[in-house]
Amino acid sequence: MLLDLKDISVSYGKVSALRNISIAVPEGKIVTIICGNGAGKTTTLRAMSGMAPLTGVKSISWASASTACPRTGVSPMASPMCPEAAFSPI
Repeated sequence: MLLDLKDISVSYGKVSALRNISIAVPEGKIVTIICGNGAGKTTTLRAMSGMAPLTGVKSISWASASTACPRTGVSPMASPMCPEAAFSPI
């Protein structure tokens, strides 16, 4: 597996953003997360990349940092750390 998440949960204060999600991505596959607004797509990507406050984790494992990390990214609408990288919808 390139990526294997098991029972990941994320909370922002008292708000539970993700509850016990699991995702397995085999090597050589391309995966998209498509769902409605507020369903947790961005929070899932942030949890995968270590940018979200995990409240429950059974397992997060990458095949290897050298193969997985360059192929994974989060592109926020705005970032205080890198404002020049932000984009606006057309």
